[in-house]
Amino acid sequence: VQKIHNAMKKGLYDEEFTIVYQPQINARTGELFAVEALVRWQSKTLNKMVSLAEFIPIAESNGLMNALGDNIVRQVFSQVAQWNKEKLVIAKISINISPQQLLAHHFYDKLMAEINDFNLSPKQIELEITETSLIKDPHASIEILNKLSQCGFSIAIDDFGTGYSSLEYLNSMPLHKLKIDRSFIIDIDKKAKSAVLVKTIIAMAQNLDLEVLAEGVENLEEANTLQMLGCDKI
Repeated sequence: VQKIHNAMKKGLYDEEFTIVYQPQINARTGELFAVEALVRWQSKTLNKMVSLAEFIPIAESNGLMNALGDNIVRQVFSQVAQWNKEKLVIAKISINISPQQLLAHHFYDKLMAEINDFNLSPKQIELEITETSLIKDPHASIEILNKLSQCGFSIAIDDFGTGYSSLEYLNSMPLHKLKIDRSFIIDIDKKAKSAVLVKTIIAMAQNLDLEVLAEGVENLEEANTLQMLGCDKI
């Protein structure tokens, strides 16, 4: 753990963290309507590509999550500004925001300062949060999410169905999108129980007027099953 922590500090300083963009498409039309920014780390010190599963928990428990989060936001905003300059239209760019980031002092002010620095519109940016943020401090989280939503940011809830999935949060949050966790999507064409759960989540999201997106769709069978269940966005 200490080895990865030390390598991370050096990696942040040496700009080893890079961003890749995962497409979000409408399976029915083939249209790309958004991309999600995902962080990758090729560590020179450790001489390997370090997986998210390895370094995110260490960043969270060793006080590096805010520095990493700030780094990601800056890189993504810089890329979006470049796309805007090139007249490349991507309606939404989605960024994962950790619970620590969301609840950090000055998060809102810092985010607004970065948006202004890069001359972006909050309407281009979707902030993805997990249910963990809400469990930590529901009142503070919802208050800041309301402020961000009022500025024009979209708010998505990530990995829905894997945490506590409190329906109370869906009622009190300024939500725009609900993302169904990949664990429900894997082999959904062969797993009747998964299909029933996903169908229920889709129906609930649609009744609440939320966009719904299935994460980690990797083959045509999964995509076709999701379309039959009423979920086009993958």
